[in-house]
Order: sequence, then structure tokens, then C-alpha cells
Amino acid sequence: MPSVKNFNLPPEIATDVEQWQSTVLGDTYVKRLDAFGNVSSQRVTAKKIFSVTPLERRLHQQGCVSADLDPYLNGRLQPVKLIDSEPDTAVLQAMPNALSETAMKALFHSQLPTFTTKVQAITNTATLERLKEVAQSIDAKFSQVAVIDARLDVVSGKGTFSKVQVGEDVAHKAGVALP
Repeated sequence: MPSVKNFNLPPEIATDVEQWQSTVLGDTYVKRLDAFGNVSSQRVTAKKIFSVTPLERRLHQQGCVSADLDPYLNGRLQPVKLIDSEPDTAVLQAMPNALSETAMKALFHSQLPTFTTKVQAITNTATLERLKEVAQSIDAKFSQVAVIDARLDVVSGKGTFSKVQVGEDVAHKAGVALP
């Protein structure tokens, strides 16, 4: 499908837009609607921020076989600005692979067991690498960085991640007990 550069959507379709950012180094393609309501694909290059209507996002999501393949849910795209009045905004904000920068920073204020559980839910290496960058920028605790590193090893296929192997060691170093 040809890439559409200008989207002059009718007002009833394009009332509000969400902003998303690509988190990967490669290209991602998202479904868009042109002025006539025709579906086309737009190429989103590495780290680019782009706007999309909720209707266009949902149209794209309906075509995904599973959440693992949905770039809006699997961490390939990160929400920058969502529309609070949309019915699925809470779901998007709660997805562990699509954490915003603000949500990532807030995660570091959690106790280690809670932090570990939330990091275990992340299955996307790009999200974990972004989380590690945030950890370095805010000077996170060693134990939190160790949890992120351990999860990165598992997600990238280099190791295993369990509370027994990682959590107890990290908890011991941090001086806290796991449940």
C-alpha cells in the first residue's frame, strides 16, 4: 500500500489525536485513513513521534492476530499523549510493554517486590532497555537495575528469571525480604 503523507481527515473522524513514539531502531507500519476513508499504511521510522486518531489505532489493532503482534500493546510503540475520554485509554496505560516515561519513573518509587513483579510482566526488550535508560538517568538503586538486567537476559534468551534466582539475591543485597 502506498504511504500517505498528509491526512486531512473529516472533522467527525479526526476530532482528537493520540501521539505515539516508535521505540525500535527499525521501521513500523501503522494503518491510517485518508480523507476519503480509505485505509493505507504509514511508515514510522525509528524513534519518530507521530499522531494517530483512536479510530485509526483501533483499526490497526483489529487487524493484529494477538497482543504480542500489536505494536500499540507490545512495546514497539510507546504512548506519548493519550485521550483520557477514550474507553480503552486505561488499558493502554496499564500495558507493561507500553509504559510511558512518566510511568517508568513512577515505577522506581515502588518497593523491590512490587518493582520486580512489574518488571517480570515486561516481555519487550525495547521497553526494558528504555527502562534501564530511565534507571540510569534518575540514578536508580542497584537492586532495581539488577532486576532489569536479569529480565533483559531472559527476554533476549540469555538466562532465566525467577524470584528464587534473581529476587532473593537482589533482595539480600538490598536488605529486603521477598514475600
